[in-house]
Amino acid sequence: MYHRFGHSSKGGALTVRQFRRQLDYLKNNFTVARLDEAISVPDSEIRKRPVVVLTIDDGYLDFFEFAYPLLLEFDLPATIFVTSGFIEGDLFLWPDRVKECLHRVKDGTYRLDGSWGGHILRVHNDADRDRSWHEISDRMLYDTDALREIKLSDLFKSVNYVESHSGMAAYAPMSWEHLKRLSEDGFEIGDHTWRHSCLPTVNGDLLLPALEESKAFIEKKLDINVTSFAYPNGTLRDVNSAIVDAVNSAGFSQAVMSVPLDVQPHSPLTLPRLFGQVDQSRFVHQVDGFGFLRRKNASIRGDA
Repeated sequence: MYHRFGHSSKGGALTVRQFRRQLDYLKNNFTVARLDEAISVPDSEIRKRPVVVLTIDDGYLDFFEFAYPLLLEFDLPATIFVTSGFIEGDLFLWPDRVKECLHRVKDGTYRLDGSWGGHILRVHNDADRDRSWHEISDRMLYDTDALREIKLSDLFKSVNYVESHSGMAAYAPMSWEHLKRLSEDGFEIGDHTWRHSCLPTVNGDLLLPALEESKAFIEKKLDINVTSFAYPNGTLRDVNSAIVDAVNSAGFSQAVMSVPLDVQPHSPLTLPRLFGQVDQSRFVHQVDGFGFLRRKNASIRGDA
């Protein structure tokens, strides 16, 4: 699972150099497939050569600029899960809005009023900003869309930050034209909802229509059939039986979470994923299965 790419690791991006090393390793040791194709690969073929799926979330422009050329060079496919409202230009992702605010705010100690209840925010250096971003994001992760907007507004007011569209250039999305080209080149385009909502907070009567509308919007824009879905946040707390049923009813055949559990062949709508934005040694251990074995052994031993 990937999000951001670049020439440097600034902002949590995977560097071009790192991604090239990963792709070289995968090319020589695995079959790399789109998610929709990997689901149907026979066990007999998997035993001959293990299958790996590269998934990219959200749809940032830097994927097209940095990762896409490498994937073409290695002749490897991928599945890109797009937040459709982000691609449409209707919104920027809320974690990026928090990050840009903290990047722009002057050094100091701030009291966050309103919905933050007087929370104290200390930003005196880059480490503070990174820590504060994680702290604030954790406090917003499971909020409704409406509450997130209230918290963002209260945060901005408390630190005297004026949000601007031009200031968000570093978080730009791909365009529908970019995605059309990716689709034509054999990449799979999947759905990641309209605005990256925390699905358990969506009213039950509105959940299925929201999923159907985002799926249909992408299909109309790109003239494709969308069958793969990525749960926003993707933690175990974000995926319950009612949500899985809604994803199934919306017409998705497979869906991925963001937790590194073992893959169960009977659960295509709750597939786990591993993080790709890691160093080469950890990457190799993960895709070779050693990472899972360590977690399984630790669970058996009762390790924390």
